[in-house]
Amino acid sequence: MVSEFIEKYFINPIYTGEGYNIYNTLAYAALLLLGVYMVKRLLEYLEVKIDARLFIATMPFLVLAGELRGLESYYRATGQGVHAYLVTPGLYILIATLATVTLFFGKKLAGDRYDRVMIYLGTIIAAGGFFIVFSKVMDVRSQNAVNVYTGTPLVLNTDVFLGIWILAAVLSAGVLWCTRNINAFKVKGMYSRENALIVFGLMLMASSATLGSVSLGYRGEQMFTELLLSSSPYSYLLLNVLIALGALYLIEDSKEESWYWLFKITIFVLGLPHGIHNSIGILMGV
Repeated sequence: MVSEFIEKYFINPIYTGEGYNIYNTLAYAALLLLGVYMVKRLLEYLEVKIDARLFIATMPFLVLAGELRGLESYYRATGQGVHAYLVTPGLYILIATLATVTLFFGKKLAGDRYDRVMIYLGTIIAAGGFFIVFSKVMDVRSQNAVNVYTGTPLVLNTDVFLGIWILAAVLSAGVLWCTRNINAFKVKGMYSRENALIVFGLMLMASSATLGSVSLGYRGEQMFTELLLSSSPYSYLLLNVLIALGALYLIEDSKEESWYWLFKITIFVLGLPHGIHNSIGILMGV
């Protein structure tokens, strides 16, 4: 009975592409919270200060996560198999492990300047992921990539892809304007480089989901996302703007520095990789 439940709601969605259901969504949310706590304990054990430097050092790995998830969508669409370690929760485990190993070597090689090692190595690895994605984009452009479900060549959606990034930039600018010019947010000190990256990640995720739904009929993987997109796609954009402002406003009240930055890193993890993944998938028509 238990094995059937796990197979139906946890294993099958990974291999069939069904996405999220109420059970795996709640389980993954619990795992995320547990993971945040375990990361905090691990960083304390390694005597790594959780601060802005660590926040920036994670960025290449989040870009890599989005690239890998986008590649997995391409592999599935073209019949090149399913790679469980490139979807939730496997991808989170893979990226967290890679970032941790890099951090460990960074501590050994550079001590307190571990972040430089993480940024350099992470950027090199993410650049490798970019070139793989680019090669697949070229395959789609030359019509050498065929969708196994329809039997037709994949088609690039360059205009929608560009629209996603432009819309994300415009929305981010609007949110950041609020954090700089509205008194309530100015008092909080929300206008910062790190918050700008968080906001852009969330806006990229929201823009890709909304334009993918409106222009190409894409569906949301998460139940709540799909509910909003199917009822009023642009309400999903508005919701993410409000979430970005609300979350950052609340985080600024955190009195303990390590939790302050862990919360910011967590929001960054939940936004940027999804936006990159969605954008890549939409670009390649998968």
